[in-house]
Amino acid sequence: MRASGGALTAEDLAAAIARAAGKDDELRAIVRACIKSMREGKSADRLMLAETLMPLAAHANARVRQEIAEGCDLFPEPFYTQAYVRLAKDDDHFVCTAAERARKRHLASAKAKKKSDEHDRTLAELLAEIEKQWKKGGRKKVELAMRMAVEQLVVRYEHELSRPRRAYDIAWTALMTEIERPAPAPGTLRERAAAVRECDEYQQKIFQRMRMFAVRQRGTFVDEGVWEVVDQARRQVLAVFAGGRPVEVEVDVEHQLRAEVDRHALIQALENVTKNGLEAYEEGVGVARVRIVARRVMEEGKGAEVEITVTDQGKGMNAERLAELFTPFSSTKAGGTGVGMVTARKMIDDVHDGELTVKSAPGEGTTVTMRIPAKREGR
Repeated sequence: MRASGGALTAEDLAAAIARAAGKDDELRAIVRACIKSMREGKSADRLMLAETLMPLAAHANARVRQEIAEGCDLFPEPFYTQAYVRLAKDDDHFVCTAAERARKRHLASAKAKKKSDEHDRTLAELLAEIEKQWKKGGRKKVELAMRMAVEQLVVRYEHELSRPRRAYDIAWTALMTEIERPAPAPGTLRERAAAVRECDEYQQKIFQRMRMFAVRQRGTFVDEGVWEVVDQARRQVLAVFAGGRPVEVEVDVEHQLRAEVDRHALIQALENVTKNGLEAYEEGVGVARVRIVARRVMEEGKGAEVEITVTDQGKGMNAERLAELFTPFSSTKAGGTGVGMVTARKMIDDVHDGELTVKSAPGEGTTVTMRIPAKREGR
Protein backbone atom coordinates (compact mmCIF):
# COMPACT_ATOMS: atom_id res chain seq x y z
CA MET A 1 0.00 0.00 0.00
CA ARG A 2 3.03 2.28 -0.03
CA ALA A 3 4.22 4.52 -2.79
CA SER A 4 7.93 4.51 -3.68
CA GLY A 5 8.56 7.54 -1.44
CA GLY A 6 7.04 5.70 1.56
CA ALA A 7 3.85 7.80 1.88
CA LEU A 8 0.44 6.23 1.53
CA THR A 9 -1.51 7.79 -1.35
CA ALA A 10 -5.19 7.68 -2.25
CA GLU A 11 -4.29 5.68 -5.35
CA ASP A 12 -2.32 3.10 -3.32
CA LEU A 13 -5.17 2.65 -0.85
CA ALA A 14 -7.86 2.45 -3.54
CA ALA A 15 -5.79 -0.13 -5.43
CA ALA A 16 -5.26 -2.21 -2.27
CA ILE A 17 -8.99 -2.17 -1.55
CA ALA A 18 -9.75 -3.18 -5.12
CA ARG A 19 -7.28 -6.10 -4.91
CA ALA A 20 -8.94 -7.25 -1.70
CA ALA A 21 -12.39 -7.47 -3.32
CA GLY A 22 -14.00 -10.70 -2.17
CA LYS A 23 -11.25 -11.22 0.44
CA ASP A 24 -12.94 -9.83 3.53
CA ASP A 25 -10.18 -10.76 5.97
CA GLU A 26 -7.60 -8.95 3.85
CA LEU A 27 -9.93 -5.97 3.49
CA ARG A 28 -10.41 -5.77 7.26
CA ALA A 29 -6.64 -5.87 7.74
CA ILE A 30 -6.28 -2.92 5.35
CA VAL A 31 -8.91 -0.94 7.24
CA ARG A 32 -7.29 -1.73 10.61
CA ALA A 33 -3.89 -0.64 9.30
CA CYS A 34 -5.33 2.66 8.08
CA ILE A 35 -7.20 3.30 11.33
CA LYS A 36 -4.11 2.45 13.38
CA SER A 37 -2.04 4.83 11.28
CA MET A 38 -4.57 7.59 11.88
CA ARG A 39 -4.86 6.86 15.61
CA GLU A 40 -1.09 6.94 16.05
CA GLY A 41 -0.83 10.19 14.14
CA LYS A 42 1.29 8.69 11.37
CA SER A 43 -1.04 9.73 8.55
CA ALA A 44 -0.54 13.26 7.32
CA ASP A 45 -3.58 13.15 5.05
CA ARG A 46 -6.43 11.88 7.22
CA LEU A 47 -8.91 13.49 4.86
CA MET A 48 -7.66 11.33 2.00
CA LEU A 49 -7.80 8.14 4.07
CA ALA A 50 -11.30 8.88 5.34
CA GLU A 51 -12.62 9.70 1.87
CA THR A 52 -11.19 6.48 0.44
CA LEU A 53 -12.47 4.31 3.31
CA MET A 54 -15.98 5.81 3.42
CA PRO A 55 -17.55 3.52 0.76
CA LEU A 56 -16.71 0.54 3.01
CA ALA A 57 -19.26 1.82 5.54
CA ALA A 58 -21.84 0.23 3.17
CA HIS A 59 -19.88 -3.00 2.58
CA ALA A 60 -21.89 -6.23 2.52
CA ASN A 61 -19.77 -7.83 5.26
CA ALA A 62 -20.81 -6.60 8.73
CA ARG A 63 -17.34 -7.17 10.15
CA VAL A 64 -15.82 -4.84 7.54
CA ARG A 65 -18.44 -2.22 8.48
CA GLN A 66 -17.57 -2.79 12.12
CA GLU A 67 -13.90 -1.98 11.44
CA ILE A 68 -15.00 1.31 9.87
CA ALA A 69 -17.30 2.02 12.81
CA GLU A 70 -14.48 1.39 15.30
CA GLY A 71 -12.32 4.07 13.70
CA CYS A 72 -14.73 6.61 12.26
CA ASP A 73 -14.18 9.00 15.20
CA LEU A 74 -10.80 9.73 13.56
CA PHE A 75 -12.39 10.81 10.28
CA PRO A 76 -12.35 14.57 9.61
CA GLU A 77 -15.65 16.22 8.84
CA PRO A 78 -17.82 15.74 6.86
CA PHE A 79 -16.80 12.07 6.74
CA TYR A 80 -17.17 11.40 10.49
CA THR A 81 -20.81 12.55 10.52
CA GLN A 82 -21.60 10.67 7.31
CA ALA A 83 -20.06 7.46 8.64
CA TYR A 84 -21.70 7.72 12.06
CA VAL A 85 -25.18 8.47 10.69
CA ARG A 86 -24.98 5.41 8.46
CA LEU A 87 -23.36 2.98 10.91
CA ALA A 88 -25.38 3.95 14.00
CA LYS A 89 -28.48 2.62 12.20
CA ASP A 90 -26.82 -0.56 10.95
CA ASP A 91 -28.73 -3.84 11.19
CA ASP A 92 -25.78 -5.48 12.93
CA HIS A 93 -25.65 -4.98 16.72
CA PHE A 94 -21.85 -5.02 16.88
CA VAL A 95 -21.58 -2.34 14.17
CA CYS A 96 -24.02 -0.09 16.05
CA THR A 97 -22.15 -0.62 19.32
CA ALA A 98 -18.82 0.21 17.68
CA ALA A 99 -20.31 3.36 16.15
CA GLU A 100 -21.59 4.45 19.56
CA ARG A 101 -18.15 3.96 21.10
CA ALA A 102 -16.68 6.05 18.30
CA ARG A 103 -19.27 8.78 18.93
CA LYS A 104 -18.32 8.97 22.61
CA ARG A 105 -14.62 9.18 21.73
CA HIS A 106 -15.37 11.90 19.18
CA LEU A 107 -17.31 13.97 21.72
CA ALA A 108 -14.62 13.50 24.35
CA SER A 109 -11.94 14.53 21.86
CA ALA A 110 -13.84 17.68 20.88
CA LYS A 111 -14.34 18.59 24.53
CA ALA A 112 -10.68 17.99 25.30
CA LYS A 113 -9.59 20.13 22.35
CA LYS A 114 -11.78 23.00 23.50
CA LYS A 115 -10.33 22.80 27.01
CA SER A 116 -6.81 22.50 25.61
CA ASP A 117 -7.32 25.65 23.54
CA GLU A 118 -8.51 27.49 26.66
CA HIS A 119 -5.45 26.28 28.59
CA ASP A 120 -3.18 27.38 25.75
CA ARG A 121 -4.62 30.89 25.85
CA THR A 122 -4.25 31.07 29.65
CA LEU A 123 -0.68 29.77 29.47
CA ALA A 124 0.22 32.30 26.78
CA GLU A 125 -1.12 35.09 28.99
CA LEU A 126 0.84 33.82 32.02
CA LEU A 127 4.07 33.55 30.03
CA ALA A 128 3.57 37.04 28.65
CA GLU A 129 3.14 38.34 32.21
CA ILE A 130 6.27 36.48 33.37
CA GLU A 131 8.27 37.89 30.46
CA LYS A 132 7.01 41.39 31.28
CA GLN A 133 8.12 41.12 34.91
CA TRP A 134 11.26 38.98 34.63
CA LYS A 135 12.31 39.67 31.06
CA LYS A 136 13.15 36.85 28.63
CA GLY A 137 15.49 35.00 31.00
CA GLY A 138 12.69 34.26 33.45
CA ARG A 139 10.35 33.09 30.73
CA LYS A 140 12.97 30.72 29.30
CA LYS A 141 13.53 29.13 32.71
CA VAL A 142 9.79 28.62 33.22
CA GLU A 143 9.39 27.13 29.73
CA LEU A 144 12.33 24.75 30.33
CA ALA A 145 10.84 23.59 33.64
CA MET A 146 7.47 23.04 31.95
CA ARG A 147 8.99 20.99 29.14
CA MET A 148 10.94 18.81 31.56
CA ALA A 149 7.83 18.21 33.67
CA VAL A 150 5.76 17.29 30.61
CA GLU A 151 8.46 14.97 29.27
CA GLN A 152 8.68 13.13 32.60
CA LEU A 153 4.91 12.83 32.81
CA VAL A 154 4.56 11.51 29.24
CA VAL A 155 7.26 8.87 29.72
CA ARG A 156 5.68 7.58 32.94
CA TYR A 157 2.17 7.75 31.46
CA GLU A 158 3.19 5.73 28.39
CA HIS A 159 4.72 3.10 30.65
CA GLU A 160 1.54 2.95 32.75
CA LEU A 161 -0.60 2.43 29.63
CA SER A 162 1.59 -0.15 27.89
CA ARG A 163 0.35 -3.19 29.86
CA PRO A 164 -3.43 -2.55 29.57
CA ARG A 165 -2.97 -1.65 25.89
CA ARG A 166 -1.38 -5.04 25.19
CA ALA A 167 -4.10 -6.78 27.20
CA TYR A 168 -6.76 -4.90 25.23
CA ASP A 169 -5.22 -5.96 21.90
CA ILE A 170 -5.16 -9.61 23.01
CA ALA A 171 -8.76 -9.48 24.31
CA TRP A 172 -10.01 -7.76 21.16
CA THR A 173 -8.32 -10.30 18.88
CA ALA A 174 -9.85 -13.17 20.87
CA LEU A 175 -13.31 -11.58 20.63
CA MET A 176 -13.06 -11.03 16.87
CA THR A 177 -11.81 -14.60 16.37
CA GLU A 178 -14.91 -15.95 18.10
CA ILE A 179 -17.22 -13.61 16.17
CA GLU A 180 -15.80 -14.86 12.85
CA ARG A 181 -16.51 -18.52 13.64
CA PRO A 182 -19.40 -20.05 11.68
CA ALA A 183 -21.36 -20.55 14.91
CA PRO A 184 -20.03 -18.27 17.68
CA ALA A 185 -20.77 -19.54 21.19
CA PRO A 186 -22.87 -16.98 23.11
CA GLY A 187 -21.14 -17.79 26.41
CA THR A 188 -17.69 -17.32 24.89
CA LEU A 189 -18.77 -14.08 23.24
CA ARG A 190 -19.98 -12.71 26.57
CA GLU A 191 -16.78 -13.78 28.30
CA ARG A 192 -14.51 -12.21 25.69
CA ALA A 193 -16.60 -9.06 25.42
CA ALA A 194 -16.34 -8.72 29.22
CA ALA A 195 -12.54 -9.03 28.94
CA VAL A 196 -12.48 -6.21 26.37
CA ARG A 197 -14.70 -4.07 28.58
CA GLU A 198 -12.50 -4.75 31.62
CA CYS A 199 -9.39 -3.63 29.73
CA ASP A 200 -11.18 -0.51 28.51
CA GLU A 201 -12.38 0.35 32.01
CA TYR A 202 -8.85 -0.05 33.38
CA GLN A 203 -7.51 2.38 30.78
CA GLN A 204 -10.30 4.82 31.62
CA LYS A 205 -9.27 4.66 35.29
CA ILE A 206 -5.75 5.61 34.27
CA PHE A 207 -7.14 8.60 32.35
CA GLN A 208 -9.19 9.59 35.40
CA ARG A 209 -6.13 9.37 37.65
CA MET A 210 -4.20 11.46 35.14
CA ARG A 211 -6.91 14.09 35.18
CA MET A 212 -7.12 14.01 38.97
CA PHE A 213 -3.72 15.59 39.43
CA ALA A 214 -3.40 17.37 36.06
CA VAL A 215 -6.52 19.54 36.36
CA ARG A 216 -6.87 22.16 39.08
CA GLN A 217 -10.01 21.56 41.12
CA ARG A 218 -12.24 24.03 42.91
CA GLY A 219 -13.67 23.03 46.25
CA THR A 220 -17.22 23.17 47.59
CA PHE A 221 -16.88 24.11 51.25
CA VAL A 222 -19.30 23.29 54.04
CA ASP A 223 -18.95 23.54 57.82
CA GLU A 224 -18.29 19.93 58.85
CA GLY A 225 -17.51 17.98 61.98
CA VAL A 226 -13.91 16.84 61.51
CA TRP A 227 -14.48 13.61 63.47
CA GLU A 228 -17.31 12.59 61.10
CA VAL A 229 -15.13 13.24 58.02
CA VAL A 230 -12.15 11.35 59.46
CA ASP A 231 -14.34 8.44 60.56
CA GLN A 232 -15.89 8.10 57.11
CA ALA A 233 -12.42 7.95 55.56
CA ARG A 234 -11.41 5.36 58.20
CA ARG A 235 -14.40 3.14 57.44
CA GLN A 236 -13.82 3.33 53.70
CA VAL A 237 -10.16 2.37 54.09
CA LEU A 238 -11.04 -0.59 56.34
CA ALA A 239 -13.52 -1.77 53.70
CA VAL A 240 -10.66 -1.91 51.18
CA PHE A 241 -8.66 -4.22 53.47
CA ALA A 242 -11.63 -6.40 54.50
CA GLY A 243 -10.74 -10.04 54.07
CA GLY A 244 -7.04 -9.24 53.64
CA ARG A 245 -4.25 -8.62 56.10
CA PRO A 246 -5.33 -7.48 59.60
CA VAL A 247 -5.32 -3.69 59.98
CA GLU A 248 -6.34 -1.12 62.59
CA VAL A 249 -6.97 2.61 62.23
CA GLU A 250 -7.07 4.55 65.51
CA VAL A 251 -8.79 7.95 65.49
CA ASP A 252 -8.08 10.66 68.07
CA VAL A 253 -10.30 13.65 67.24
CA GLU A 254 -12.46 15.77 69.53
CA HIS A 255 -16.10 15.48 68.48
CA GLN A 256 -16.67 19.25 68.72
CA LEU A 257 -13.82 20.09 66.29
CA ARG A 258 -15.24 21.66 63.12
CA ALA A 259 -13.88 23.23 59.92
CA GLU A 260 -15.09 24.51 56.57
CA VAL A 261 -13.94 21.79 54.18
CA ASP A 262 -14.64 20.14 50.87
CA ARG A 263 -15.75 16.83 52.35
CA HIS A 264 -15.04 14.73 49.26
CA ALA A 265 -11.55 16.19 48.76
CA LEU A 266 -10.55 15.82 52.41
CA ILE A 267 -11.82 12.23 52.58
CA GLN A 268 -9.89 11.40 49.43
CA ALA A 269 -6.68 12.82 50.90
CA LEU A 270 -7.21 10.94 54.16
CA GLU A 271 -8.02 7.69 52.37
CA ASN A 272 -4.91 7.85 50.19
CA VAL A 273 -2.57 8.71 53.06
CA THR A 274 -4.07 6.14 55.46
CA LYS A 275 -4.03 3.40 52.85
CA ASN A 276 -0.37 4.17 52.12
CA GLY A 277 0.39 3.96 55.84
CA LEU A 278 -1.23 0.53 56.20
CA GLU A 279 0.60 -0.73 53.10
CA ALA A 280 3.94 0.49 54.52
CA TYR A 281 4.22 -2.55 56.82
CA GLU A 282 6.25 -5.57 55.75
CA GLU A 283 4.36 -8.79 55.09
CA GLY A 284 4.19 -11.02 58.15
CA VAL A 285 4.44 -8.16 60.64
CA GLY A 286 1.00 -8.93 62.05
CA VAL A 287 -1.49 -6.11 62.50
CA ALA A 288 -0.74 -2.99 60.46
CA ARG A 289 -1.71 0.10 62.49
CA VAL A 290 -2.23 3.74 61.58
CA ARG A 291 -3.13 6.54 64.01
CA ILE A 292 -5.04 9.64 62.88
CA VAL A 293 -4.97 12.68 65.17
CA ALA A 294 -6.72 16.01 64.47
CA ARG A 295 -6.55 19.19 66.53
CA ARG A 296 -7.10 22.92 66.24
CA VAL A 297 -3.89 24.98 66.09
CA MET A 298 -3.04 28.66 66.07
CA GLU A 299 0.12 30.13 64.59
CA GLU A 300 1.26 33.72 64.64
CA GLY A 301 0.31 35.51 61.44
CA LYS A 302 -2.27 32.91 60.53
CA GLY A 303 -5.84 32.23 61.46
CA ALA A 304 -7.08 29.08 63.15
CA GLU A 305 -6.12 25.88 61.36
CA VAL A 306 -6.93 22.21 61.69
CA GLU A 307 -3.89 19.93 61.78
CA ILE A 308 -4.37 16.27 60.91
CA THR A 309 -1.52 13.79 61.32
CA VAL A 310 -1.51 10.25 59.98
CA THR A 311 1.23 8.11 61.55
CA ASP A 312 2.37 4.57 60.85
CA GLN A 313 5.19 2.44 62.24
CA GLY A 314 5.98 0.80 58.93
CA LYS A 315 9.32 0.43 57.20
CA GLY A 316 9.70 4.15 56.53
CA MET A 317 11.40 5.87 53.59
CA ASN A 318 14.90 7.08 52.87
CA ALA A 319 15.69 10.56 51.53
CA GLU A 320 15.75 9.36 47.92
CA ARG A 321 12.28 7.83 48.13
CA LEU A 322 10.94 10.90 49.93
CA ALA A 323 12.19 13.09 47.09
CA GLU A 324 10.18 10.98 44.60
CA LEU A 325 7.05 10.68 46.74
CA PHE A 326 5.11 13.34 44.86
CA THR A 327 6.30 12.34 41.40
CA PRO A 328 3.40 10.84 39.38
CA PHE A 329 3.69 7.11 38.53
CA SER A 330 6.76 6.61 40.75
CA SER A 331 5.28 3.97 43.05
CA THR A 332 7.53 1.24 44.46
CA LYS A 333 4.54 -0.93 45.42
CA ALA A 334 3.53 -3.89 43.28
CA GLY A 335 0.54 -2.77 41.27
CA GLY A 336 0.86 0.80 42.59
CA THR A 337 0.08 3.75 40.34
CA GLY A 338 2.15 6.42 42.04
CA VAL A 339 -0.65 9.00 42.14
CA GLY A 340 -2.06 8.48 45.64
CA MET A 341 0.18 10.96 47.43
CA VAL A 342 0.14 13.33 44.45
CA THR A 343 -3.65 13.42 44.68
CA ALA A 344 -3.60 13.80 48.48
CA ARG A 345 -1.32 16.83 48.25
CA LYS A 346 -3.52 18.28 45.52
CA MET A 347 -6.61 17.89 47.72
CA ILE A 348 -4.90 19.65 50.63
CA ASP A 349 -2.65 22.23 48.94
CA ASP A 350 -4.74 23.17 45.92
CA VAL A 351 -8.33 22.59 47.02
CA HIS A 352 -8.01 23.65 50.67
CA ASP A 353 -5.16 26.19 50.37
CA GLY A 354 -3.42 24.12 53.01
CA GLU A 355 -0.15 22.23 53.30
CA LEU A 356 0.76 18.55 53.30
CA THR A 357 4.21 17.53 54.60
CA VAL A 358 5.89 14.18 55.20
CA LYS A 359 8.51 13.06 57.74
CA SER A 360 9.98 9.58 57.46
CA ALA A 361 13.11 7.53 58.04
CA PRO A 362 13.97 3.88 57.38
CA GLY A 363 12.79 1.71 60.26
CA GLU A 364 11.03 4.60 62.00
CA GLY A 365 7.74 4.81 60.15
CA THR A 366 6.13 7.83 58.51
CA THR A 367 4.09 10.81 59.65
CA VAL A 368 2.03 12.80 57.17
CA THR A 369 0.83 16.17 58.41
CA MET A 370 -2.05 18.02 56.76
CA ARG A 371 -2.88 21.59 57.75
CA ILE A 372 -5.96 23.35 56.43
CA PRO A 373 -7.69 26.65 57.36
CA ALA A 374 -10.52 26.21 59.83
CA LYS A 375 -12.47 29.00 58.08
CA ARG A 376 -12.63 30.12 54.46
CA GLU A 377 -13.05 33.83 55.21
CA GLY A 378 -11.02 35.96 52.82
CA ARG A 379 -9.95 32.97 50.72
